[in-house]
Amino acid sequence: MNNRATKTVTFTRPANTTQYASGDLVANNATAASVVVPHVAAARFPGGNGSVVGIQLTKSSVSVTAAAFRVHLFTAAPTAGNGDNGAFSVTNGGAKGYLGHVDVTIDQVLGDAAQGRAACAIQFDTVAPSADLYVLLEARDVYTPASAEVFTVELELERD
Repeated sequence: MNNRATKTVTFTRPANTTQYASGDLVANNATAASVVVPHVAAARFPGGNGSVVGIQLTKSSVSVTAAAFRVHLFTAAPTAGNGDNGAFSVTNGGAKGYLGHVDVTIDQVLGDAAQGRAACAIQFDTVAPSADLYVLLEARDVYTPASAEVFTVELELERD
């Protein structure tokens, strides 16, 4: 029996407008040790499983110029190797819990925000005692952010 659900996590990037290069981490802190990896309770219960069937990415600014991002998914909390605007890298079990990634281009302006969506089929088995999936964002183009821009990652799930 599948249980469809949508789970959302939001984070705010630092208050600067420093341009990202393709391959840079988009995170909530410029210091690697202070990056808090966003996570959502994706499974219905600890150790549960399912599939991510779509990802919607929304940002608080309306610019869609070069707004291409890669959403990385993990079943174990990775540790960011760099802070915001540093090269994307993970340590501390990142490879062990890595599920894959989905590229999302933000190309829709919706009043006071902009968003993009991508379909996918990434199966997951969470690791008890957790029911969580962890999310890191990587810039895939030369992107100029808004100061303190807010990103929202919405996972569309089918859960067993």
